[in-house]
Amino acid sequence: CVCMCHNTASSPSSFQITFYEGKYFTGRKLEVCGNCDNFQDRSFMNRVNSICVQSGAWICFDHSDFRGQQYVLEHGEYPDFYRWNGHNDHMGSCRPVGMMGAV
Repeated sequence: CVCMCHNTASSPSSFQITFYEGKYFTGRKLEVCGNCDNFQDRSFMNRVNSICVQSGAWICFDHSDFRGQQYVLEHGEYPDFYRWNGHNDHMGSCRPVGMMGAV
């Protein structure tokens, strides 16, 4: 898979996170290497049941455009939304920590 959304100014491996529609890393996936303001624009529904953070720390939001409930995720595996203290499987956008003003 190719990393989607906006790449950061850092090297591509500095930040990487993968979202999965199913629990335990199953189903369709979306790999992200930078700011991603709307998962649906990337042909990925905003239903996320598991996440793998390969590198960096991330802030994920349950709505598009970096709005709604925020979740801070560090390196590791999150096999279901309870592992990141999510209330449901809804996730709409994300960005690496420290990328507030980056394009």
